[in-house]
Formats: sequence, structure tokens, C-alpha cells
Amino acid sequence: PQSAGPVRGKRGVLYNVVHEGSEPLSADAVRADVFQPGGKQIVVSSSIETDGGKAWKVTLPENAFSFEEVYKQNQKLDVSECQALGAAAHKRVAQALETLERLP
Repeated sequence: PQSAGPVRGKRGVLYNVVHEGSEPLSADAVRADVFQPGGKQIVVSSSIETDGGKAWKVTLPENAFSFEEVYKQNQKLDVSECQALGAAAHKRVAQALETLERLP
């Protein structure tokens, strides 16, 4: 993950995560960030115990969309564009962190 704040937790999975806040990023669960045109960053979260196949059509309390809805939204998008948007978000946070590290 690319995080401006500390990463704290155990036994979690963070995939493609860009966290720009200074508060700690929890690594106690599962989180994947999905980047879409228009500056949209969808955070998809679940627990280690959640079976994504069984919960495919369920919008979990911590999510704005079900796994199926995110999948369907992505079907009509250009994968290369979405990957570039994610890479740019990671780079933006990395550069901000580098700038902070150089401060006296």
C-alpha cells in the first residue's frame, strides 16, 4: 500500500491501497482500492472470514457497492486507463511522503 499515515494491524490484506490521510491505515482486514475515470477511488473492504463468492451480491456495511456492482462497473472501462489512474495516485502519495521526509 501507499500510505501517508502509519500502517497498523495484523493478518490483513491490502491490495492497491492508496491512503492519503494521516490517521493509521488498518491492516486488520481485507481492503482493495479500485481506480476509475473521473478521479473515482472505490474502497472495497471485507473481513478475512468473508467468502466473496457467497457475499458477491451483498453490499457489505463498510462498502458503497457489492463486489458484483464493482465488477460490473469495471466491465465497460479501459483497464489501461484505470491502471494509469491507480499508478498516478500511488505516485502522488509517494512524492508527498518524499517531500515530508526532506523537511528539517
